Formats: sequence, C-alpha cells, structure tokens
Amino acid sequence: MRFLFGIFVLLNFIGCGVDTDSSGVPASISVPTTDTNTTTTTTDTNTTTTTTTTDTNTTTTTDDEDPVFESDGAVYDENACKSSYSTAIPLQDNNENDDRESSDDVNGLAVMSYYTETGFTDGSNVIVYFKSVTGTAGSTAFRKNGYFDNSQFRIEYDPIWIDEPNNTIYVETPKLDNELKTCYKVIINSDDISNTEQKVYRY
Repeated sequence: MRFLFGIFVLLNFIGCGVDTDSSGVPASISVPTTDTNTTTTTTDTNTTTTTTTTDTNTTTTTDDEDPVFESDGAVYDENACKSSYSTAIPLQDNNENDDRESSDDVNGLAVMSYYTETGFTDGSNVIVYFKSVTGTAGSTAFRKNGYFDNSQFRIEYDPIWIDEPNNTIYVETPKLDNELKTCYKVIINSDDISNTEQKVYRY
C-alpha cells in the first residue's frame, strides 16, 4: 500500500511539470516587473546678459593754490624765477642807489633796472636767475644787450651765452599797482634778443 501511494505521489509531481529545489520554492516562477520611472529632460532657457558700462566721467583737477607770480597773460613754467633753478648766485639790481648795472663777469651776464624809484629797494629791484656758463666769458666790451618789459630792464650778455646748453634765464620784476611780482623767461640764443621775453608763472 505504501508502495502504491509513493508511485501516485511521484506521478502527480511529474504530471504537473514543476521543478522544485531543496527549499521547496518553485525555480521556474518569475514575476514580470514594469519600470514606471520616467526620465524628464529639462531645457535651461535662462540666458545671461552682459552689460558693458562705459565710464564717461572726466576728472577735473582744480588747483586751489594762488600763483606766486602774475598769471594774467602768462604761461605756466615750474622753474619760473625759482631760486633752485640757479647754479650761480642770482643777480640783483635796483634803481635806488646808483645808475650802474649789477654784473657777474665770470658768467658774462649783467642786469640794469630802469623801474621808477619808489624810495625802497624792492620797488625797483630786478632779480635774474640763471645757470653758470660752461665756457669762458670774454671782455665786457664784447657783450651784447637786450631791452625788455617796455625797456624797464636791460640784460647784457657775453656771446658765449648763445651756444650755451642752458641759455634760459628768468627775470623777476617788482610789483606794480599792488599786483603780484612778474616773472619773465628769456632765452639768449641770438645777437638780438630784445623784446623776446615770455611772461611765466608758477604756484
């Protein structure tokens, strides 16, 4: 009887066609899965705008300093009658004491003031700022001369000045009508330099 029961069970399993493993879980059963995930592609529609700004501001420098010399009709010159420009002792002449020019014979230069006497030295004093000559000045008899500021002062110079590398001189003249003193730039570059002065100023 047991034998018949065993055959029956065996035939039953074979007839079903189900494979079994030692765990008793059918090996041929598979569960279909459906992937429900979706991929969404996002397109970035943002745009970057670059703005170029042009600076149209201008900087204006205002010099609040007052000029040292009369600036009306004058040209700015940083060396205008500046004592540090000179490498020789500046020449000075006024019309208060005598009628002779002040002279530097080593450098072949002289100045004579014709400004109106005022009773005090500064009222007619003329000062000449210049550099020492590199050559040798000759006799005073060979000097040239020039008249400036409507013949208010005279400069005498040796001909070696014409070829000097530093032949620019500055002449400081007295105050007139309670104004500032005036400075003139004179370039000694020819035999006739009368009325070639340039009015200059600095701060």
